[in-house]
Amino acid sequence: MDAHSSPPFPLLTFQSSASDSPAALRDFLQQTIADNQTCHPYRVKHPHLETWIPILSGLSDYVLSSFPSVSAGTWDILHEKAVLVNATVDVFHLFLRRFSNLFDTASQLALKTLVRLIALCHVLDCRQDGNITVKEGIPSPKQLRDKCLSVATEVMRYLGDNLGSGGIENPTWEAFRTFHAGCLGIGEAMVLGNPTLVFPLELSPLQRPHVREVASIPDKPNVQDVPSIFLRSTTEAVDLLCLFFDVLTQSTFPPVSSQPLCADLAHRLSKLMQSVFDSCLTNEGWPMVSETQATHLIRICSATKLLMVDIPQ
Repeated sequence: MDAHSSPPFPLLTFQSSASDSPAALRDFLQQTIADNQTCHPYRVKHPHLETWIPILSGLSDYVLSSFPSVSAGTWDILHEKAVLVNATVDVFHLFLRRFSNLFDTASQLALKTLVRLIALCHVLDCRQDGNITVKEGIPSPKQLRDKCLSVATEVMRYLGDNLGSGGIENPTWEAFRTFHAGCLGIGEAMVLGNPTLVFPLELSPLQRPHVREVASIPDKPNVQDVPSIFLRSTTEAVDLLCLFFDVLTQSTFPPVSSQPLCADLAHRLSKLMQSVFDSCLTNEGWPMVSETQATHLIRICSATKLLMVDIPQ
């Protein structure tokens, strides 16, 4: 999707002595984090962004997309991947805080990173070991999920709050609108369109059709493809919609500068949230156990509260 080529980062083992091992990548990420700490309350333009965009693109392609599926492995054998993902998300967080021109020529990088962060949140939400105790320096599934959600929101706010940024033909606020509309398109296809959902499903906020039935879920994504999210069940579908609601409401409250250009999306989001809430409340079309039902209803109410503060009347 990017004009820039993505450097491969083979994920071997932390014990490898190879220069391209995860240990070397981990050290590189940690050094990048240390080098980009700042006490300045304002952003500056990155002087060598043409060097860093391919690196960030590679991290999105080869680290954020590499986390295994919901059922793959216990957390204690996923520590290496968790450490790499955690450090990668920290790098994106620091670059978002420090640099004002991060996505000026790379809005597609922002979009594919958003999809992969949401997909990661979804996988970590669906794991059964979210609150396990882990070793020092290694995030738990819940901690990693919360960080991915936070940075996904930061990316959205960055795009939506830079009204004059980006190229004339590709301003960053249009990327904000593209992702927002894509998430709504997925929800509307699954809920308002009232289709008979046959799982598994492949969901793509960045291309149509937004919802597509597939024979199976691939073990590893093809990083050359437009990134997507896979669902195995109705319960997972509701969980993902709640993730969308969290990101879309938190990225527009407090309001971002491009908000007036996306007022129509806020009204669509309000309608979708009401429909999902009603379906969860009645358990019609979205059968789930009472504990899961209550969790989803609370999440929708929390997101709705933010939306109602912001939505134009």
